[in-house]
Amino acid sequence: MKGYIGIFDILGYQTFLEHNQNESALGTVLDQITSIGKSIPELLRAQYKPFFTKAEGKEILPKINWLVFSDTIVITLQSDTLNIPEHIAVLMTAKELMFQMCNYGLPLRGALHYGDFLLVDHSMAGRGIVETIRRTVGLNFSGCVLTQEMKARTDALEAQSNDPHFSQALKGWFLCDYNVPFSNDKRERLTCLMWFDANSASRTFEAGDIRNFVHNKFWAHGKDLPDSRAVEKLEETERFIRYCHARQQPL
Repeated sequence: MKGYIGIFDILGYQTFLEHNQNESALGTVLDQITSIGKSIPELLRAQYKPFFTKAEGKEILPKINWLVFSDTIVITLQSDTLNIPEHIAVLMTAKELMFQMCNYGLPLRGALHYGDFLLVDHSMAGRGIVETIRRTVGLNFSGCVLTQEMKARTDALEAQSNDPHFSQALKGWFLCDYNVPFSNDKRERLTCLMWFDANSASRTFEAGDIRNFVHNKFWAHGKDLPDSRAVEKLEETERFIRYCHARQQPL
């Protein structure tokens, strides 16, 4: 089948496990991770009622598949036609997932892809899965990048729509080009999901508290920063959030 694929993994998950041996505390956090597929659609329906109550958007969220195992979260949506509501729903879902998990103290890194994949029960395979995982490898911050195929689909939808509002939403609210940091000390100019926005800030802190916010989330659940790479991920995440905060435009 062909469609959207998003793969995300938790930064500092090994440290989290090392510092959470209490079964009750560990169970609470694991419940949060495994229930994410139910909580995110409900939050999106509440936050974006005009979009998800329309006939064209109402049926999309139930079609998004969620798969969670260990520290990895996978979302997929079968789609073989150029469909703007489906595309927006995937971007919204990824944005909310990135924000909710970070706000809970489990920051993610991930990628969005459009391509071929096979999903059967709790098994997945296909070139699209490989491409998505390949794009996440080495990301040195809490961010979500678009593969070339996902970027090409975004561009095709924008060209098809010929709608200035849709273009503004893509470039001012959902996506940005950014010099993405990798663990090999290199950077690459990629299209990223602007997962932290003005709405996120209003739900967490006042402007100016970004540094405290990021530190508290990287330290949550007893986690620490065991090496310089962990410190770099924290600082790169703060820098990216500031970048989004400075460049986002109102819808």
